[in-house]
Amino acid sequence: MDEIKLNFINLLNSDATIQLFRREYNQEQIEDDELYVYSLNIQKNAEEDNYRKYVISFTERDDFKEYNCSIWENNELTKRWFFYLVHRVLQTKNESNLEYNISNKRFDFSIDFITNKTNYGNQVINVAPYFLKVKKQFGFLIDFKFRKNEAAPFDKEVQRLSLSLDKNYRSNRNYYSDKSFKIQSFLHDEFLSFLTLQTENEELKFDNELVTLISNKLDNKKYVFGNEKTGLSQFHGIKNYGPFKDVETQDVIYLFLFEDKFKSFANDVYLSLIGKTNRGTFPGMTEMFGLPLSKENVEKISLNKLDVANLKEPIAQILEKKNSNPNKKIIAILLEENNEDDNIETNSPYYFLKYNLLKENIPVQVLSKESVGSPNSLKWSTSNIGLQIFSKLGGVPWLVKPSNNNCLILGIGSSHKFDEETGKIHKYSAYSVCLDSSGIYKRLSILSESENKETYLDELRTKLISLLKDEFSNYTKVVLHVPFKIQKDEIRSMEDALSQFHNIEFKVLKINIKNKFFGFSNHNTEVPYESSYIRLSNNEYLVWFEGLQYGKEIVYQRVGNPVHIKFLNSKNSSKEEDQTFLQDVVNLSGANWRGFNAKSRPISIYYSEIIAEYTKAFENFEDFDRGIFSTNKPWFL
Repeated sequence: MDEIKLNFINLLNSDATIQLFRREYNQEQIEDDELYVYSLNIQKNAEEDNYRKYVISFTERDDFKEYNCSIWENNELTKRWFFYLVHRVLQTKNESNLEYNISNKRFDFSIDFITNKTNYGNQVINVAPYFLKVKKQFGFLIDFKFRKNEAAPFDKEVQRLSLSLDKNYRSNRNYYSDKSFKIQSFLHDEFLSFLTLQTENEELKFDNELVTLISNKLDNKKYVFGNEKTGLSQFHGIKNYGPFKDVETQDVIYLFLFEDKFKSFANDVYLSLIGKTNRGTFPGMTEMFGLPLSKENVEKISLNKLDVANLKEPIAQILEKKNSNPNKKIIAILLEENNEDDNIETNSPYYFLKYNLLKENIPVQVLSKESVGSPNSLKWSTSNIGLQIFSKLGGVPWLVKPSNNNCLILGIGSSHKFDEETGKIHKYSAYSVCLDSSGIYKRLSILSESENKETYLDELRTKLISLLKDEFSNYTKVVLHVPFKIQKDEIRSMEDALSQFHNIEFKVLKINIKNKFFGFSNHNTEVPYESSYIRLSNNEYLVWFEGLQYGKEIVYQRVGNPVHIKFLNSKNSSKEEDQTFLQDVVNLSGANWRGFNAKSRPISIYYSEIIAEYTKAFENFEDFDRGIFSTNKPWFL
């Protein structure tokens, strides 16, 4: 077994006490930012736990009684107390004049220490109180972040400041060691100098090194290709064995849409897709995917200008082509200057084209000259472009070898609409990306949509029951993959729906891609091995979907952050059982048909994020009907 250093330093005083002031809580609204509501024992040093809710203050107040308690009486209270102590030191004894920003939310409170200010934003070290359950230790999580200014563009400079790119603006293969250096430097040069916190009763001391946890290893992802052949490489597997399932008909028409100024770009894309110019990295659509691509089945549709007004006629031409060729598959390939269009209103040409062709079940592939127009970019991008075209036409490039057989995975997404003035939700909607544990995309199902929360939750429960009864009744296991931001009452409605099926084993996993955890290995790169995981509590894990390969411990590009996974209904499950479901989450990160090396997140969550973005754009169209999403082809790739 290997070891991983978690970005956490622990309190050394295991018997510390908290001095606070409290009064009974009477369900009143608490508007004072320095008052909190927590459950505490009714009497000090009571032999039996007898808890009641109290309003808490860490400073003396009228009508509040003094109460001293152990740090173990309420873990959440202890975390809040740590936050208060550090904030107090910064306000009174900040001898180093550290610049900082406070985030003081109900369940998420932390401090950003600013280490570098730029016009693009600030590099910071984020410090957050935390209780590490697996070690039964209180302390602080310490992580490097880049906080981009809202007005700043998301460009290469932002990625460099975020450590995603190196100083030469290439993928930062030293991402882990660079991040480790920034954390360790701040920890030893700044933070520990004032982290000896003096309370009314004692002096709190913290370890000066990151805590070390034993890591375990899941299996490497295995892929299934044509004729049930298996392999560890997606690209070489398809090249050697062919895709798992071919497109139903090889009679395809490729419609290239572009302005005359992109004629040379279009020619470059075509020559690369047929395998003529970049054969070493992509042998061609025919050889790789069995799809004929030549001048005989490629047609040009001219664009005068890429805007909504000038797209209406080309769209009409595409629909005419489809109607006159009912037995052929049609795909539109749009060439544009760049695809960084943040405008999700109806005047976005990208969304206008995508929406109108999706209604007719015609896939769209968009290529930007800025991203893939250079010879080197096109060389390395063509295989991914070909993969997306093949998948959008209905082909299945590969499956992943599952850990749980006969298992349905529902990636739950939501796209709630907020009132811009109040910030409150005024329209609720939820959908499910339906997959099986081998990575086969089944369909997208709309689960609920309502302006009333109770109606929305009832429909969510009812539609989920109906989905499992009518369409997926042959599965013996159902696993919900829910994103971090989904609300508790939504999860309860889904759990209630699943509990109706006594013949189905079900699990609910909360998957957080953007989390506050990080870890470093003892390897000189400080990168953990791929598929490593550490246990944070009985039902929480930190998993590395990317990482080092045994026998090939060389890093060529940036390795992604670990993923936080929490089992929400697994109180009685074993470590061995949890591991099989963790394995399937890792496997699904390799089922991403958007690219051959895309493996930083499971498609159950990733596809849901993409669909949420499309939903925000499409619902601006007057005739929008979510039913157009319910197709068995992954149009969103």
